[in-house]
Amino acid sequence: MKKVCKDITGKIPNIDYMDSVGGFNLITPKLGVPTILFGPSGENPHSADEYVEINTVVDTAKIIALTILEIVG
Repeated sequence: MKKVCKDITGKIPNIDYMDSVGGFNLITPKLGVPTILFGPSGENPHSADEYVEINTVVDTAKIIALTILEIVG
């Protein structure tokens, strides 16, 4: 995914750990499947004026699709 991100955006994504609540909190410990929290850029998450930048939605879709193709061949 890092390589695909660089190919699409020209940037290597930041890899970090964060405390959060989501389905991924169940998937990794119960199934042992690593998860990645990834999505478009924006501001004000979970608020009335939350938004994402449209160009990053398109890039996100491309990155997810190409990463899946890399994994499954």
